[in-house]
Amino acid sequence: TWYTSEFFAEEGTVNITFYSRTEGKVPTMHSESPTNRRFLQLNAQLDSIIAPLAQEEDSLIKIGRWETPRMMELNTLFEAAKDEQTKKELRRQANALYESGEAYTPEYHVLQAKSDKAYEEMEKFTIDFIRNDRTIVGLHMLQRQTMQRSPDESLCTALFNEIYKPLFKDHPLGEYMDIWVQSHGVKGGGHYIDFTAPDL
Repeated sequence: TWYTSEFFAEEGTVNITFYSRTEGKVPTMHSESPTNRRFLQLNAQLDSIIAPLAQEEDSLIKIGRWETPRMMELNTLFEAAKDEQTKKELRRQANALYESGEAYTPEYHVLQAKSDKAYEEMEKFTIDFIRNDRTIVGLHMLQRQTMQRSPDESLCTALFNEIYKPLFKDHPLGEYMDIWVQSHGVKGGGHYIDFTAPDL
């Protein structure tokens, strides 16, 4: 089901349980090795911020208070539509509802505002963790930040250069981050980063 489970390869046992597609559950991990234990504690803290909102979302979907009646009607009509012209018109109507904010219920909009606030809290928590942790877990979380759709390049660069580069210069994650920092300094008409590669 395309679920993955991250862990750190270190001395000790890591137990990961994967579930079948029908169970629809994310993998669970347990380990008493120090780095993995730290990583699990961090994930538990992040989950505690967002988990209640996920439960609220599931509840709204179950009672039919996620989308408005009109949006649900359009979805039903779209699933039943046979010709492309009808589907195109239904898509147009659905897009109009999305743009006007009428695709979702007032309860959804309240939950969305709470979610936005929770994600801001998670972001602040994560940055504070990266700034203060100074272990491979913190570096991993910094690398995660760079993989976001719009990472804060100047913050990620500063955190790496000031904290993690001296500590993990020869570590693969440190090397990845070093290349990431250099590559984001490349500008049109400027110089590309130095690299070596084998010939044929």
